[in-house]
Amino acid sequence: MSVLFFGGYLDDRTNNLTPLKNFKDFNDANPAQQYCFHVGRNVIEEVLAQPGCVGLRVYRAVNEEGKETLVYAGIDSNGKTILSYPGVDKNGKLGEVEALIGDRWGADLVW
Repeated sequence: MSVLFFGGYLDDRTNNLTPLKNFKDFNDANPAQQYCFHVGRNVIEEVLAQPGCVGLRVYRAVNEEGKETLVYAGIDSNGKTILSYPGVDKNGKLGEVEALIGDRWGADLVW
């Protein structure tokens, strides 16, 4: 059985609190830094739904307001970031389609 404890779960089988300690240690050492970011499920699902996508790569970035943020990109089976893939563009022509790169909490997928 797992029990919610200080923003994480304490696993009764292992008593593993390491992720919670790492979180607290980072925040104690960096009190001025933003300690969390949000990403909507729709962003994750749309990035992962791209052809050939097997996972996510998360980049640290700075948004247009100068605030630290994260950018989510798909990766292929070779570990390469997916920037484009073969498909039909908005004009109905076959070619390379720009990949979705998520940098917003909600449905906005903009690079």
